[in-house]
Amino acid sequence: MIRMTVILTAVLLSVSFAQDAPKPTPEQCKADANAWYNYSRDSGYDKLSITEVGHRIDGMAQCVSVAKDSKEQSGYMGVIAMYALDYRRRESDFINRHGLWNTLVAEDEAGKR
Repeated sequence: MIRMTVILTAVLLSVSFAQDAPKPTPEQCKADANAWYNYSRDSGYDKLSITEVGHRIDGMAQCVSVAKDSKEQSGYMGVIAMYALDYRRRESDFINRHGLWNTLVAEDEAGKR
């Protein structure tokens, strides 16, 4: 359930930020999905900036919107999930490194969302 929430949130945010960008071609989507999946598997995410991780999430979200069928969409969403989980891990690590968890909880309980 958490994984699906992360995926859907990433897709919705990515599509909203990238609406003005030209749609990628099916060939570009397949090439990016393969390259980015293999990069994450072979090199790890830590060599990429968080900005690049966000761009890859955005790019795959655009590919979901042009996919020809649900199988292609699922493949692109799988790549989104991998990168979105890394993005979320970095956010969590930042919060923990800077001791901001209690601040987050207090503000959330006060209704600041």
